[in-house]
Amino acid sequence: MKINIIEKKDNKVRMSVEGVSTAFMNSFRRAVMTAIPVLAVDYIKVTENNSALFDELIAQRLGHIPLSSDVAFKMRSECDCKGEGCSNCQAVFTLEAKGPCMVYSGDLRCPEGVKPVHQNMPIVKLLEGHHVKLEAFARLGVGKEHSKWQSGIASYQNYPSVKVNKRKIDNAEEIVDICPTKVFEMGKEAPLVKNEEKCTLCNHCVEVAEPGAITIKGIDDSFIVMVESYTIPVEQIVDRACEIIKGWSSEVASFEKD
Repeated sequence: MKINIIEKKDNKVRMSVEGVSTAFMNSFRRAVMTAIPVLAVDYIKVTENNSALFDELIAQRLGHIPLSSDVAFKMRSECDCKGEGCSNCQAVFTLEAKGPCMVYSGDLRCPEGVKPVHQNMPIVKLLEGHHVKLEAFARLGVGKEHSKWQSGIASYQNYPSVKVNKRKIDNAEEIVDICPTKVFEMGKEAPLVKNEEKCTLCNHCVEVAEPGAITIKGIDDSFIVMVESYTIPVEQIVDRACEIIKGWSSEVASFEKD
């Protein structure tokens, strides 16, 4: 397997992967979205809430606030407290606010080493006389249990192969202009393939060109992969997803031996 980074920006990465199957890429996508443990608010204890939102709605909003952590928490099932809840497997946030105001994720009082990824996510709007006071307990989980524990998203497509037959081109400018991702640039006699990896296999250029002028196909064992992280660094997501796939493969191998 060969990996090449095409583009990386903030919490997103776009890369090419060669020498793998579609089954592997689908396993990678599923690992990213369903199997990487991340921290999220699991439940809350409300002391006071006379806002316009029910306790359950506030809990739902808190649960979908992405959290970053410098602390290595344990899964509840692996903790010495046996799931009762302790400093090794959960982080406790507190929130108290009085209206009139808008309460944001940045208003949460966070334990050391843990904080919301975004400080400006709205939680609840409080009017005059409204008061909210609660504790929120964040725990590790995985995306297959609930979307709030989804570490990020991943998608892939076959790496595109774009070929131009100059002898059959009679509308070069139209071909260049119709491409939504600007794969082509105008040459002296025909379109030139400038950004092949940006091709989405939409075939718009093939449809407006003469038959055989443009040939586009996806390479079977090469892919373009896009990964976006919600919480942990995107590099860690890629590494952890690959480790998870190794674990799945080992389980299958041991099952076959048995």
